[in-house]
Amino acid sequence: MSLNLARHFCDRADSFMRLMKLGADQEIISQWLGRPLVEYEDGTALLAVHAGIALADAVLVSLTGKRSTAENHEETIPTLKKMCGKHKRNSDGISHYEWLVQKKSYFAYGDRRVRSEDVVTARVHVERMATWVYQTFPHLVERDNDANAAT
Repeated sequence: MSLNLARHFCDRADSFMRLMKLGADQEIISQWLGRPLVEYEDGTALLAVHAGIALADAVLVSLTGKRSTAENHEETIPTLKKMCGKHKRNSDGISHYEWLVQKKSYFAYGDRRVRSEDVVTARVHVERMATWVYQTFPHLVERDNDANAAT
C-alpha cells in the first residue's frame, strides 16, 4: 500500500472540499466577487464530485495499492465494495460516492443550471463520504510517526 499516495488523494479531496465550502457561502461570494451565489453553483457542485472521486482513489490506493483509471467513475463502485468486503471494512459510505458520480455529467455538462438544492445535497454527500473514509480508514489522516509509511 502506498500510504503517501493515498494521503495525497485525501489532501486533494480536502482542497476541493474547502473550495466547495467557499463557493457555497453566499456572504463570501457576494463580498469577494460581488456576484450572486447562483453563478457559482455549477462549479461548487462539481467540486463536491471531484472531492468524492479523490476520496475513492484514496480508499482504492489504501486497499489495492493503485487508484482507478476508469473513465467512468461508476465502474469503481463494485471494486470499492469488493475491496471493503475483502478487508472487512464498512462499505456504507460508498452510497454517497455513487450519488456523486451519478451526478457528475449533470453538474459538468448538463443543459440546465445546477439548482441550489443540488449543491446542498452534493455537499452533504461528500461530507458524509469524507466522514466514512476517515472513520473507516483512520490511517489516512494520521500524520505523525510516518517514518514507517510506505512510499
